Amino acid sequence: MILTVLCACWGAWLALMPLFATEVMELGPREYGLLLSILGIGGLVGALTVGRANRLLGRRRVMFADLLGTRAMMAVPALTTDLRAVAAAAFAGGMSGALWTVNARTVGQHLVPNAMLGRYNAVSRFFSWGAMPIGTGVMGLLAEQLGMRPAFALFAAFVAVAVVPFRRVVTGPALAAAFDEEHTALPRKGCSRLPFGPVAQSPAPVSVRAAVAGACRHDWVRPVRLGPQRLPEVPVVPRRPRQGRLFANEGRSDST
Repeated sequence: MILTVLCACWGAWLALMPLFATEVMELGPREYGLLLSILGIGGLVGALTVGRANRLLGRRRVMFADLLGTRAMMAVPALTTDLRAVAAAAFAGGMSGALWTVNARTVGQHLVPNAMLGRYNAVSRFFSWGAMPIGTGVMGLLAEQLGMRPAFALFAAFVAVAVVPFRRVVTGPALAAAFDEEHTALPRKGCSRLPFGPVAQSPAPVSVRAAVAGACRHDWVRPVRLGPQRLPEVPVVPRRPRQGRLFANEGRSDST
């Protein structure tokens, strides 16, 4: 739910901002290009500083910063048309988005076994990138019916609602258990046999284990073990002798 709301807000911002910037903020091509560049610079700064931010503030606070940055990115255009304020909010949204992406992918790779990483990434992409066109459509309908500024305000409220599941699911003990080898819910080489003793004592929330570990325990998902495999032998078909003469002088003697 959290990832879906955040990606829907990104799709809504990218869809409505060109019209908002040209008609409401009255920006030209150079100013609008500068605004998008600042958004990208924020993402670059977030990717470069995520390690130090995790050490100083903790992984949970850094991930929570994405909710604050995305909410600011949606709320500031609803309050003001000042280019500096909107650009600052875009920088915060881009930086916090990079902080969330790096940490979320790292946590997922620690919790999900290698055999299920492909399926996990597919489902994650479905609920993330798949929410962007939905956010685009909803933003268009809201902007047409209520106006562009109220549409930005409603999406900022959606991000505020996502704080509730974040505080319940993304907890400090759950993140600590994800990086603790003794309490890792899933082994890295497969999931047919799981150490459910340590998992039962782990403070990680049940929802994290139910999505992956429960499916493996009941054999709902059978991972394919990769290893050295022999290619099937291809039968060799003997070549048939060619019928007829290959050359015009074939079969003639040298005397002739």
